[in-house]
Amino acid sequence: DGALLRTPPFLSAIVRRPQLARYVKTLAYNGQDFDSFPKLVKDSFNDIQVEIKAALSEVCGGDEDLVREWYDELHRSADAITALVIILLPNLSTLNLPYYPVMVDAEYTPLVLSQASQSPTYDIPSPCRLNQLRNLDVGQSYTGDMSWIFFQPLLQLKSLRCLHCSSVWLEDLNINSIERITSHITHFRLELSNISPAALVQLLKSCPNLT
Repeated sequence: DGALLRTPPFLSAIVRRPQLARYVKTLAYNGQDFDSFPKLVKDSFNDIQVEIKAALSEVCGGDEDLVREWYDELHRSADAITALVIILLPNLSTLNLPYYPVMVDAEYTPLVLSQASQSPTYDIPSPCRLNQLRNLDVGQSYTGDMSWIFFQPLLQLKSLRCLHCSSVWLEDLNINSIERITSHITHFRLELSNISPAALVQLLKSCPNLT
């Protein structure tokens, strides 16, 4: 549930036992917005610092400055932790991120999802592919604004079948960037969203396999 004292032991388990992490198929992670962890929690992160940085380095393409910034943000940012959790669980089939739309100035989770959506085929190695992901629930009944830059990578995850989003903000100015979606989304649900009629029509056209 993202509680301050529960997150580090969970991360430690999947960092130290990657063979166990590969068997995790479902994750419901309520990443909360908080200012900082207590010292006890920071110390537990430092105990697995080498393993965490190795995982981040692969996603960051060896950019050590970005790795260092990301690691430092783990002590205070729900976004940074959520992105790391997704990286460490490569075989997820169901992912539930209820706080995703309200992550203020989120940087790392959109980066991870964008990388996963850009992998051209299942056969090309990639640090974050999410090839098994079938069900994605982002937002549930929580309120917040999810801009097109956050929303687009979700649509392009190639293995995705069911997508449930809340608080999407989609305007006419986004229409030209809505391309035919390559993932075969068959179930698509939107709630508490602000979408212009023209943008909605274009979005539905881009998802030809909706049933």
